[in-house]
Amino acid sequence: MEWILEDGNVSKQVKTSEDIATVVRSMMDGKSEFIILSPSMTVETCNFMQAALVDTEEIHFEVSLLQPTGKNRTYSKVCTSDVAIRMFKLFFTEKIVPDVIDWKFEGEFG
Repeated sequence: MEWILEDGNVSKQVKTSEDIATVVRSMMDGKSEFIILSPSMTVETCNFMQAALVDTEEIHFEVSLLQPTGKNRTYSKVCTSDVAIRMFKLFFTEKIVPDVIDWKFEGEFG
């Protein structure tokens, strides 16, 4: 499976989980406004995760889940960069999607 990481400036294939951590840290330093991690095939029902900088210490993290109708439901939470890195790494290395049961529902798209 291929993984693509976009940061608003470039789109590149992810080779290691450290690539993800580097981009998240770069976002925290103000070098990009957001990042999106997308697998070439859905993982469980997740087709991408994204993060955007809220302030110098918080990240708005979103998970997009593909529904049987073909639409995407997006859920979000605010977290630290360490939590965001952990969720991205688990998605990339272990194919684990966060449990979004207590996350904010952002809407259904597509």
